[in-house]
Amino acid sequence: MDAIVKATLEVPFWCSFRMPTAVNYHPTYPVPPITTVYGMIACAMGWPSDNYLEFENLKIGIAIVDSGDRIDAYSRIIKWDRRDKNMRTLLMRHKLLQPVYQIFVKGEKILIENIAKALVEPFFPLYLGESDDIVEIKDVKVFPVQKVSTLKVNSILPQEMGRPINKVELVHLPVGFLAEELGKKRVWSGVNYQGYYIAEEIILDTPVEAYQLGEMRVVM
Repeated sequence: MDAIVKATLEVPFWCSFRMPTAVNYHPTYPVPPITTVYGMIACAMGWPSDNYLEFENLKIGIAIVDSGDRIDAYSRIIKWDRRDKNMRTLLMRHKLLQPVYQIFVKGEKILIENIAKALVEPFFPLYLGESDDIVEIKDVKVFPVQKVSTLKVNSILPQEMGRPINKVELVHLPVGFLAEELGKKRVWSGVNYQGYYIAEEIILDTPVEAYQLGEMRVVM
């Protein structure tokens, strides 16, 4: 039997979800990518950093409670600078000030209950985005699986699932990792992307299947 855990993620200072194709200017995704949320869950559970096997058994949804303020900030990173032969350089990086998100994780009930406990008492300190982007986890609750048909969705929505009629942002988010089987060994070789409509509420022209969590209707 499956279950869904819901949790609120509050960022007390700032965070950034860098688009990996960016080089000297680092824009941020407006929400944590699916892969970032999985990494936070793995951190809470104490899983090894290269353990992606449980990822295949989980479905993850994300909602925006407060998008925060998006600002430009200068960052100094360790990188060879040919101008003065020093190991540092300045770059512009987007940061989100004090955003609030909700995550929804669906999977086998025992695993979901263990994830819920770990989010309350994590194995490692939790962050969201960069390693110094502190996150506070609140309002952790486990729900039974209840499907509904709806024209309104309170989470980000995969592009292929429907057509919004209100204002949304379309972003291609990292959603998983690509692997190759080499003998008995699995080698991780890249990242898979998927288009998502992003807004605090998405209104659709035709109904979609979603999960009812209290008053929220979310897609994973």
